Amino acid sequence: MSNANNDCYVDSPDNVSVSGGYLHLSSRVESAPFVCHRTYGDFTTTKTAANVVSYGKFTQTYGRFEFRAKFPTASLGYDSALWMSPQVLTYGAWPNSGEIDVAEWFGNAYSDHVVASAHYLGETSNIGNCVVPGAATGFHNYAVDWTATTMYYYFDDQLCFQHSWNPAAPLLAPKPFDQAFYMTMTQTGVWNAPVGVSATMDLDWVRAWK
Repeated sequence: MSNANNDCYVDSPDNVSVSGGYLHLSSRVESAPFVCHRTYGDFTTTKTAANVVSYGKFTQTYGRFEFRAKFPTASLGYDSALWMSPQVLTYGAWPNSGEIDVAEWFGNAYSDHVVASAHYLGETSNIGNCVVPGAATGFHNYAVDWTATTMYYYFDDQLCFQHSWNPAAPLLAPKPFDQAFYMTMTQTGVWNAPVGVSATMDLDWVRAWK
């Protein structure tokens, strides 16, 4: 897989590892270009990334989904994402079948801001821009309460953003968010960084409740 033909998600201990009781997901600038092989077509890059999912192992419709994570401690162009996707693309390719972004973090001047959103047919730009002091220096809890009508987003148990969806025709609510979604943890994006630089997101745990 890849992120916009830029970063290549790879199965490597340099990118995905466990130590000290934490899962570590890293994006890296490698020393030489390599060919990233993927279903949608190969491409050449110098950047590797990490993507761990519960696809085919755990899915659920509605409930509370929560991640405890610490984002990278650096100021380069990073993208760390704790999010959810449909197990089956019942209503078609993105954004028709939906996407739930529980928490997305970008480096640079936005290190204390975490974005929450939901994407679907007719709406891909609703955004909750939440201030989370110390998002890159300590662990915080990022959660969504997903009901049949509304998404409620929490950071450290504080409600930050909520969104009720009204998809474009031919879909009617609660579609597309009436299907089983899997959980995803992604670390990608090291833009304009020198060779050898990496960014690591640490995860303590991931939990789901009905």
